[in-house]
Amino acid sequence: MKTEMGKDGAYGMARLRGRGAHTIAQHEVTCVVYGMRGAAVALNAAREVYPSTRLGSGPES
Repeated sequence: MKTEMGKDGAYGMARLRGRGAHTIAQHEVTCVVYGMRGAAVALNAAREVYPSTRLGSGPES
């Protein structure tokens, strides 16, 4: 799930994690805006947190 700011994506991610999905958020250090990612971490919705260099750029990666 890629989103930008706000909590809507974080709530969706929390629901996915609650249903057993493997969820990952981008680390604060590599974010321009930490909005949704920070909300996901605060909600414990992200199972793992990685810097952008460890995240893929799209479905082909």
